[in-house]
Amino acid sequence: MCVFGLIFTLAEAVYAIVGIYSPEFTMPRANLEYRATVTNDTYWKWLSSFDKQQSRPSDDELARRRSEAHRELLAAHTQSAKGTLLQSLIYFVVFAVVLIIHWRLAARFRQVAPPA
Repeated sequence: MCVFGLIFTLAEAVYAIVGIYSPEFTMPRANLEYRATVTNDTYWKWLSSFDKQQSRPSDDELARRRSEAHRELLAAHTQSAKGTLLQSLIYFVVFAVVLIIHWRLAARFRQVAPPA
């Protein structure tokens, strides 16, 4: 079981590293905020869904806002990936310690009571 835990946490850590260095690649495409910040029109539809009274800003202003929102979203995703990486490293250390303890206990048990 510890070996499977080590393999899983290693895979999760690799995915987190990819998320840190390429958040666009690991960002879920179903994320509504991500989909809203892909184009100016989708961003405006998303913004106007919150406040129907506001008028549409100029294309340059809308592009600036959308780009800023997109950067913030990717930064938040990167920060989340850093947390996942730290969590994976903690799990990896715990599984490794448990595996080493288990391995040593099994070796001692084999010395005391060798298999028949």
